[in-house]
Amino acid sequence: MWNKDVFVQKIVPIFGYVCAAAALLFSILEIWDVNLAPKPASYGLFGVFFLSQSLTQENRKKQIWGCCLAVGWFLVALMHCF
Repeated sequence: MWNKDVFVQKIVPIFGYVCAAAALLFSILEIWDVNLAPKPASYGLFGVFFLSQSLTQENRKKQIWGCCLAVGWFLVALMHCF
């Protein structure tokens, strides 16, 4: 069971926090008209953050809520592409 592994329980949230920090950095830089990455990349990084948080939750309702938020951010990124 990968979700019971201590290594996975520590690495997946850290990866999510790094993605959230990068997305916030891209958003702040976009306010200052410095475009390092396209806007859908920032939305996708928020989706990865919520997905990583939902993968490590013990509560079933929190897992479902995190997956729904992740799917929402991925859909926003996909809609922004087109």
